[in-house]
Amino acid sequence: MHQHLDIGQGEVPWDAFFGTLHEIGFDGIMTACVFAWEDRADASGRFMRQEMQKYIDTYWSAK
Repeated sequence: MHQHLDIGQGEVPWDAFFGTLHEIGFDGIMTACVFAWEDRADASGRFMRQEMQKYIDTYWSAK
């Protein structure tokens, strides 16, 4: 059985990941490879994009 996880599921520390990208001055292109069940691939892709935007807003928005 394969698990198909979205950002926030699993064991990846996403705050540390995005925080480190910001710390090192990352200003490139971000992509997410979506491995989802066929019946939810579109929804998973939209969710991943929204989650990435939340982290971008948190770490790269002007304060």
